[in-house]
Amino acid sequence: MALNPERHSSPSVQRPQVRSRRPPIRQFVRAAVARDFDDATELSLGFLAQTESRTRLFSDLLHAAVQHIEERWHLGEATVNDEYAVYLAIEAVLAALPETPVGEPPLGAPPILLATLAGEEHDLGLRLLAGSFTEAGWRVDARAGIEGPELIAVAIRDMRRIVGISATFMSRRARAATVATVAGLKAAGIHVLAGGAAFSRSPALGQQMGVDLVATDARFAVLYANRLIRTATMRAATT
Repeated sequence: MALNPERHSSPSVQRPQVRSRRPPIRQFVRAAVARDFDDATELSLGFLAQTESRTRLFSDLLHAAVQHIEERWHLGEATVNDEYAVYLAIEAVLAALPETPVGEPPLGAPPILLATLAGEEHDLGLRLLAGSFTEAGWRVDARAGIEGPELIAVAIRDMRRIVGISATFMSRRARAATVATVAGLKAAGIHVLAGGAAFSRSPALGQQMGVDLVATDARFAVLYANRLIRTATMRAATT
């Protein structure tokens, strides 16, 4: 469920401007921690205007901001409230974005199924990933909080060739459910991508679960999926 954070700004503080194509990560985090969500949104929209890429916005700024505040937290330089403030700032940015433009579809690209499994309370990563795939021309079927067996059934029924699973936390129960879901999808010949903080914190987790790729960010996921489709299309053309 998307949050509607209260927006704060101070008219006495001059807002920093984005002067280059480099993502203003530190400025964004400072604005977020200060609960100046208008400033954080303005920085994000300025970066989007310069790069003309939502995928760059999501991967190079918003995802990087989350990583930056997590690193500061591990060093004892940030609090849980600071992490939550960055999350609220990203929610404010997403609420301010215009409708995602649909790009040219990759050659033969089918719809892609993206999901969080039941019990996962966060869908921010799922929405960022869905926006990146939409911008790249994919038709996205995004489902939050779906049960593993249902996800497998939907993927098989709708003939999805690629499924992406996002996870923020991985309890013992969630891990068992994810392992079973990945195994069911793989048994049906479906490629499985995985991403989110749970996989970032444990780099070996994806391999242990048998996923095809752990995507470190939305851009990597889109590039990998495009390559899968191009490879499959070229093989089909030569047989």
